[in-house]
Amino acid sequence: MYYHTGSSNEGHLFSQTYGTWPNSPSFSHSNREYSIYCTYQITTQHTCAVTFSGPSNLNNWNSLLWTINGASSLQGLTLTCQLYNYQTGQFQTSGEGYFTGNIGTSDVTLGQIISVNPANFRDSIGRWQLKITAINSTSLPFTLSLDLARYRTGVATYALNLEEQWINLNYTAPHPALCIKTGALGSENLLVDVLHGGSWVNVFSGLVSNAWNNVSIGPYVDSALFNVRFRGGDGSGDVVQDSWAIDAALIRPEYDQELFTSLQSSTATVAVQLLQNGTLTWLGQNLQLTTQTIPVPPLPVNSIHVNETVNGINQEVARWFVPKMVKNGYKSDFAY
Repeated sequence: MYYHTGSSNEGHLFSQTYGTWPNSPSFSHSNREYSIYCTYQITTQHTCAVTFSGPSNLNNWNSLLWTINGASSLQGLTLTCQLYNYQTGQFQTSGEGYFTGNIGTSDVTLGQIISVNPANFRDSIGRWQLKITAINSTSLPFTLSLDLARYRTGVATYALNLEEQWINLNYTAPHPALCIKTGALGSENLLVDVLHGGSWVNVFSGLVSNAWNNVSIGPYVDSALFNVRFRGGDGSGDVVQDSWAIDAALIRPEYDQELFTSLQSSTATVAVQLLQNGTLTWLGQNLQLTTQTIPVPPLPVNSIHVNETVNGINQEVARWFVPKMVKNGYKSDFAY
């Protein structure tokens, strides 16, 4: 706009249709002087916004932890963090996935744990978005520095490690057996270990459902304390929950009758060890002929085999049966 006219011939004017680049413009002159007046307001707010995105996975999430770390060139800025909700198709404005707080000149770590529908914050191939907005409600500009924006997911895994302990076990009882009565078992194998010598030893690689599961534990029982451990067969990283029913767990001695039952066949072979001091052992127990802990099995004579090593050659030698022979104070049921 011009404000007066005169004879100074200071006005310069050129006219052209908009959109056509002028070629060799020729300005006309006038006696008008021009002045442009502008009105403006100083800003009362500065805003900085950034959106981070990245990949993730399609596992069965049970939690989501998002974290940022950063600082600003000014103190006391308002910071808003919003996750993109792929179910609603927008950035969160409240609730989980929405956070507002302050950020200053010192590095600060901010974050949130989401435990309800965490998979809403990823798309069909696992991508995610996190929008961060910092606002300064003054006329001063600022710089926002972000060192970290991280998505960390939690996946539910299942494991079983349950111990049982006997504290007053009669460990002198012969041939102890661990007996476990099961109910319905899950699809995952249930393993059973016993503690011996400071290490766990597996005795069941998988229990049978709705049955008694028995195993001899004689080599592992050497004190009144005895520990048993139940554990899932799939180990770590198992994302499928399972369950097993155990009705009873007990330790009892195996009866000698049970041992004899397995020897009823006339072709069964039983090894009896004769030591140099005259001690006879059978199934790891001494055969004491005066106060017997295990009776001598009722075996036919032709089932007893005697081997002897002579000049480095081990071979079977002739034997015969001598009933209740007494020699040098020792009584035995056979000799050779």
